[in-house]
Amino acid sequence: MKKPKVFIKGRVSEEDDAPSKLICEQVIPFDQTRKELWLQYPDKATYLQQEGMLQDILKVSEGMDEVIIYCKKEKAVKRLAKGWNVTADEVLLSRLTNYLGESSVKVIEKPLKACINSCTISSERNDNG
Repeated sequence: MKKPKVFIKGRVSEEDDAPSKLICEQVIPFDQTRKELWLQYPDKATYLQQEGMLQDILKVSEGMDEVIIYCKKEKAVKRLAKGWNVTADEVLLSRLTNYLGESSVKVIEKPLKACINSCTISSERNDNG
């Protein structure tokens, strides 16, 4: 059985009359690094028209992955609020690809160091986008 790899963040505690200690403050499994889910729309009007349907798809998936909307005509980028973070897994990607088309859905892996201070799962959703 293969053991998962983890990143450990912590500090060293040193005392004159005792052995030094490594104190673990955070453990992040490598397979839980954050991703960015980019969704492209042809223009802002199309996004606004389809925003409700997109929210219906996203609200069933909670996780650490940030959702970013790109409106091609305006070259506009909108990062959705953390309450809309998802788990960019095969099920969600399949639903989004069926809805938007394969060329409009892209997942970008974020470097591990970008996750160190912010790898927490958001459990609240709001409708403010």
